[in-house]
Amino acid sequence: MARESAHHYADRLANVYVLFPNPIFQALWRMASPLLHPRTLRKVQLIPHDKVPDFVGSLIEAPESVPVEYGGEAANWPAPTECKTLQTWVVPPQHRFGGSLG
Repeated sequence: MARESAHHYADRLANVYVLFPNPIFQALWRMASPLLHPRTLRKVQLIPHDKVPDFVGSLIEAPESVPVEYGGEAANWPAPTECKTLQTWVVPPQHRFGGSLG
């Protein structure tokens, strides 16, 4: 199955960005990475805490929709415990079309 997928669906994933990798994940990645294909290794980037805002800022085209902590200009997203509906958690007020999801 892996060979079939690699043959028919090669390069379906462009990149994987791991934001805020903790030391345990970094250690596991260092152990596992020698076992991975070089093409896979080129697609995975670990982005440390201090580089996340600049990195995310370089990827986005609409910084007004991304919270400041991730390199944008928008207000921080509410914590899940502060949300009352899916809409208030997912959709910022300035982008809502009316109605309620729950």
